[in-house]
Amino acid sequence: MTSGVSLKTLTEAGEILGVSYFTVRRLVLAGHLSSVNIGARIMVSEAEIFRVASQGTGPRRGAAHRPEAAVAAR
Repeated sequence: MTSGVSLKTLTEAGEILGVSYFTVRRLVLAGHLSSVNIGARIMVSEAEIFRVASQGTGPRRGAAHRPEAAVAAR
């Protein structure tokens, strides 16, 4: 009997979210993304990935340092 929950690895979650494995790992460690441990693997449910994706990731790092961002802010 299966529960119908689709679990993804951190690499797969990163591909869906458009971020790196390390960013997903940081989200898990910070408690922003719920995960489960299956043996030595950290897995994230697809529903949890889409929950985080719908919230957005906030401003991009370094956006204030790009010349076009400074011009647009004026």
